[in-house]
Amino acid sequence: MFDISFAEMMVVAVVALLVIGPEKLPKVARDVGKFVSRLKLYFHSIKTDMSREIRMEELLKIQERIQQQYNLAQDAITNTSRSIDNQVQQINEAAVQTVQATEPKRVTNFISETSPPDEIATNEVSAPKPRKSRRVASSKNTPAVSGETPTVEIPTPDELPAKPPPP
Repeated sequence: MFDISFAEMMVVAVVALLVIGPEKLPKVARDVGKFVSRLKLYFHSIKTDMSREIRMEELLKIQERIQQQYNLAQDAITNTSRSIDNQVQQINEAAVQTVQATEPKRVTNFISETSPPDEIATNEVSAPKPRKSRRVASSKNTPAVSGETPTVEIPTPDELPAKPPPP
């Protein structure tokens, strides 16, 4: 924007030396340097503030878009949930109507005949059935004789000898 060549700067320095004088020239040069640095700092702070404001506006716009998308998603989830609830309710009503239409007497008898959960649990518990001894084919340590498969009998737990009492 401002193009200052070396020759132009030399002309300004010579004029300043003649106008200001050699005694005051160093002080004026320091003051001009301080003024230029303050001016640069001022422009830098303005530039930083403006970029910060622009970023803040962009972030606010992004936040608004995200909030709108969140609201749309929340509405979609709510609508889907209501739709599913309605469908489940319709299925339940249809099932109840079907059961009542086919066997209304039997359903009411079944409900009145059911017992509390404690009674059901105690009635269903039963002792385990005794196992029968099994024959298992074994190929270890016994040679097969003319195509026969050797077998080993495994006794049931009732057939096992009792353990001797500890001394």
